[in-house]
Amino acid sequence: MPRELKIVLADAKLITSLFGAGKVDEGDSLELPGIGILTLRSVQPRRTEFHPSGLGSVTLPPAICVVLSLAKDVSVGLVSAWLYDRLRRGKQEPILIDGRTVERSEDGITRAVERKAPKKARRSAKAKKIRRTQ
Repeated sequence: MPRELKIVLADAKLITSLFGAGKVDEGDSLELPGIGILTLRSVQPRRTEFHPSGLGSVTLPPAICVVLSLAKDVSVGLVSAWLYDRLRRGKQEPILIDGRTVERSEDGITRAVERKAPKKARRSAKAKKIRRTQ
């Protein structure tokens, strides 16, 4: 079973940061050696929805859905560092990874990636983190 991270963003400029290209369409993929395959799944623009009674409306932010299919023996640290490097540049709006709001920090993104990693990869990532702090 492929391990995938479903990432939902509200900042459309992050598409360029993630894919490294100015024009990316739904369904476009990018192979990331040693990490996996990044695919732009869907883009919903900012929209206003009106209450059925006509008494009000709400403006919803854009929702950009990107899926990262992880390589078989990928390093949690490598994926986390790559994602953090790409996502830290955008507006400080929340991001969702696998349906959970994630703090846009290196630790927040690492925790989200660790949830998808096999136990062996989790242990090695924790060991590296412990060594780094000593």
